[in-house]
Amino acid sequence: FLKYVENKAPRVKWEWTDAGVCHLESKSEQQARALQDASPFGDNVRMPNSAFGMRDVALPSAETASYMDFAYNPDTPWVLYRHHDALAPFVAKRVTAPLDPRFLLDFVGTRTAYEFDCDNWNRYRRHHMSRRIPCDRHDFFVVRQFAGSPALGELPVVDEEYFGWISLLLAVRRFTERRDRKKFTAVELGARYGTWIARAARAVMLIGVAPEDIRLLGVEGDTTGFSWMQRHMQTNAQGTAFTLRNALFGPKKGMSTKWERGSESISIDVLTMQDILKPYADDIVDIVHVDVQGSEKHLLSHAVMECLNQHVLAMHIGTHSAALHQDVIRRFTESGWIVLHQFKYHARVDTNFGPIQMNDGEVSLLNERLFKTI
Repeated sequence: FLKYVENKAPRVKWEWTDAGVCHLESKSEQQARALQDASPFGDNVRMPNSAFGMRDVALPSAETASYMDFAYNPDTPWVLYRHHDALAPFVAKRVTAPLDPRFLLDFVGTRTAYEFDCDNWNRYRRHHMSRRIPCDRHDFFVVRQFAGSPALGELPVVDEEYFGWISLLLAVRRFTERRDRKKFTAVELGARYGTWIARAARAVMLIGVAPEDIRLLGVEGDTTGFSWMQRHMQTNAQGTAFTLRNALFGPKKGMSTKWERGSESISIDVLTMQDILKPYADDIVDIVHVDVQGSEKHLLSHAVMECLNQHVLAMHIGTHSAALHQDVIRRFTESGWIVLHQFKYHARVDTNFGPIQMNDGEVSLLNERLFKTI
């Protein structure tokens, strides 16, 4: 019942294995026995010709490494997909660290406090498999008292967030290939706890870029999210030049009134794109990640587009209505940007990595004119 999807990659010899193998490397019999139950997916994946991954069977490193070539899509658990090429250099350097009950660890080394995603059952843990599966796995290993044992950082699950990883890691690859590169620069608007700028920092450092050559900016309007972002960046971006702003993104600089959950209204700064990018006018901004709950409409003005055209190499934009999704694509393509991928708001879409149910829409874009100059 297993289908192998080529995805332009050579066939790999396969054996009997469990879906948990790709998330924990183990040479001990005790840990190998746990792996059969470790998978929250509830299925074993069958491949012919052997007996590895079964109870009481140790897992050779070469075998577990070959499993990492594949991506897991919870919608099609009987299918293995080759990971996107952008992930390859990072999977090869995949981070291993002692299991710490306080933190989840991903494959580039980002350490995320358990409460940021795993305590939010009605938000991220419930609705995003890319958050739920690592949380479920982490709970399993902590309950089984594996704290302190070596654990491999989680590879991304195939859901809508997988394509955010592709956008980010392609931006990192472009930076390493630039002849005129100075400092890697990433900006995140609607950053929550700084998810993508922290991942950017760890990914760039993993391939050898010095922390002092990394610049990061996170903008978040929610007070709790902002305090989490401060903690998260202290954990993951020490030594980099990071700037964090408790502010909203909007069309005009000033102040705005917003409601915090369970509190009175508060006043908060509003920043324009020109304000946000001004500190980086001396170099290219490698990627801007935008998830601003409808305020992406403010990206579409002539003044903002001119600013982006001059300074930003790539964008990854979450869209929050069908109309806004089409407006973003139309406006950017009219300005000479290339759509690398796009998935419609609330749509069920077919991808090279299987079907995905989108919550937001997303558009990944490359500034072709700026790209040709580097």
